[in-house]
Amino acid sequence: MSGQAAISRDPAGSQLGRPALCSARLILVEMVGGTAPGTVRTAITNLEDRPDRAPRAKILTRFREELPMVQAIPEGVGNVVPYLCIRGAAKAIEFYKAAFGAEVRSVMPMGDNLIGHADLKIGASRVYLADEVPGWGAVKSPTSLKGSSTNIHLWVEDCDAIFARAVAAGAKVAMPLTDQFWGDRYGMVVDPFGHVWAITTHKEDLTPEEMTKRGQEAMAQMAQAAPKPAAAPKKRVKAPARKKAEPAKQAKQAKKAKSAGESKVAKARKSKSGKSNKSKKNKKSKKDKKRKKKSKR
Repeated sequence: MSGQAAISRDPAGSQLGRPALCSARLILVEMVGGTAPGTVRTAITNLEDRPDRAPRAKILTRFREELPMVQAIPEGVGNVVPYLCIRGAAKAIEFYKAAFGAEVRSVMPMGDNLIGHADLKIGASRVYLADEVPGWGAVKSPTSLKGSSTNIHLWVEDCDAIFARAVAAGAKVAMPLTDQFWGDRYGMVVDPFGHVWAITTHKEDLTPEEMTKRGQEAMAQMAQAAPKPAAAPKKRVKAPARKKAEPAKQAKQAKKAKSAGESKVAKARKSKSGKSNKSKKNKKSKKDKKRKKKSKR
């Protein structure tokens, strides 16, 4: 910024004389190498903190009065700017240059081949982007989200040409270009990094009534063209499953069956032993009878 341009901005006519102006410039060049507004303010702040530099600070303070005020919103930037989180921001910049003719305004690298911030201009609008850093920040890339919750609406003079250019650069067609009922020619592509772009050219100016009528007709056509839902298969009714006995009940039944089996075995053994004893007694009694007969003879 020239000294004359700075002086002309003073509405009260309080201008620095040429010697003082030259001194201020020399001080700034000597200290920080320039006379840009931000540089001037930094230099003055540093000087005001040092009493031994008071004369220089006074000159610079007068010089600062000649500078324009800082703009709250940077020139050429809208109130709303999309800020894209991307995995592979450097490659994304090259894609946006090829697909949409993006102009790179500034890039701030952050090491490990990552982009901390990039400012692009597409047409008359600005787009910011940065690399995704897992575990840092609340924003995630479409790669991490496995999809995108938004789309970027891109107005262009010739949507067919830009659409074809984006696809040739590597974008995938999400919705073919079509003349829509609201008066725009409109289609959607997904860039290689997961962000969705709605590419649009305005074709007709419609009244609200015309748009409502066309919208109703379009919805009716969509309803007719929609495939009918297939009939749901009939479900087989299963027989109620038998309730399983509780573990305690099962144990009791098993114990009862075991005791019943044991008692049967015991009875069988008893009856068998009883029969054998009876046969032994019969044999013994027959022998005794034979002895008695022999003794009588």
